[in-house]
Amino acid sequence: MKKSTLLLLGILFYISASAQYFQMTEELMDLPINEITFPATHNSFNASNDGFSMPNTHWTIEEQLTRGIRCFEIDIHYQQYGLFLHNKRRRIFHSQYTNGILGSTSVDQQFTRLREFLENNPNEIIFLKIEKTISQEDLTAEFNENGLTQYFYNGDGENVPTVREIVESGKQICGTNGVGHDLGWGFVYEGTPTGKERPSEIQTHDAMYDEPSPIQFWTCNTYLETDDIGTGSQNDASYCNNYNWLLDYVTECWKLNGQKTWRLIVDFPSIGDVNGVANTINSYKMLKGTVYVDDEIADAVNWDCQYSLGNDVSTATYGKFNFPVKPEETVTITPQLDGYEFQPSSVSVNFNNFDGESLEIIAIPNGAGLLKTKKTNGNILDANQLINSELKVYPIPAKEKINVILPKECAENVDISLVNTNGQTIKNYGMFQGNSGTLELNLNGLNSGIYVILITGDNYQKSRKIIVS
Repeated sequence: MKKSTLLLLGILFYISASAQYFQMTEELMDLPINEITFPATHNSFNASNDGFSMPNTHWTIEEQLTRGIRCFEIDIHYQQYGLFLHNKRRRIFHSQYTNGILGSTSVDQQFTRLREFLENNPNEIIFLKIEKTISQEDLTAEFNENGLTQYFYNGDGENVPTVREIVESGKQICGTNGVGHDLGWGFVYEGTPTGKERPSEIQTHDAMYDEPSPIQFWTCNTYLETDDIGTGSQNDASYCNNYNWLLDYVTECWKLNGQKTWRLIVDFPSIGDVNGVANTINSYKMLKGTVYVDDEIADAVNWDCQYSLGNDVSTATYGKFNFPVKPEETVTITPQLDGYEFQPSSVSVNFNNFDGESLEIIAIPNGAGLLKTKKTNGNILDANQLINSELKVYPIPAKEKINVILPKECAENVDISLVNTNGQTIKNYGMFQGNSGTLELNLNGLNSGIYVILITGDNYQKSRKIIVS
């Protein structure tokens, strides 16, 4: 064997041996699945270890499962065979036009690997994206014949489940949108690719961001397809799967799109460290929330985001957003939108003391006669300075009632009143003990609009702007 071949094998062994395994921690188990980054593979079946030529991976699906890959893309086509190619059978191979000449496997083989993994690992979940040219009836028959139908999770189409909820249901497969098919189990999601086609395009982080999108499941594709039929390149994989580059790329995608990557899709997972990147991304906290404009979730919000341990970013997101917070990092996000000001005007959190609570940010039209000052006990208080993140007021927008939880630092009796944007008292709710738990305030009879809850005591003064719908 040539020395160059031995050297290449040694490098590949080192890369594979030093790479991490994907870790599903107890903390991750209780997160919605779209708030977790799962390692994924492109053309997952197209493996050299299964005899495929021009592969996208060395590892078989069985080997990928063992090493932590949890999202798979599988292509199922009719393969023609016989003297005049008059016969056809259902097989797994890349592109129906190749007719499996570059390699193929039986559907039974791949689906059996999936079923046996689920049987032996009841606390794991996997995601399947099926691209097929066979009929829906034949696809359903394959799932039935190979015992996989029983494992498909049925979502309600609205609520995103946690990993634990899926596991406890006994249904461990989630179907995702593919090309030209409908799994029909009611739990399908789509993602938004952020990759490019050539290393010269992807290396500059160009086009990782298109426009604000309400999509909840954000996919990051970092594989680079060849010009012919979309097979993989080990040279590209050695570049794109490099731990430092891939971590930087996925983090930038998260910052720019305001959505955490759900599927991190690569070619040749044996090269580089896609699992390690997923583990690191999952160790970050998530600064998330919702921006409301005129009582509705905003279509788009501009942001100035400052990261103490990384580059600052100016971007725009849909009204539901999330941004990464690394260990030891302080992140400050400032929303902007023409014609509006925001309450709170900015949010700053530090990883060490941030509990991950979801935020509500209200866009208030400029010139709405906002409360500027209020005299209390002889002192003039600026309403913007009265906002305290430890004072909890919800829900916003509110209708018939609103809940107030005073911070622990407030142990004295306080007076709570509701004032309009001109500073006029609309309702006085009376005196409350500061440590009396959740206070429920009645809003019946109020017109829709912007109000301020004012809380005053001898040594405690806070306020919070709210919207009544």
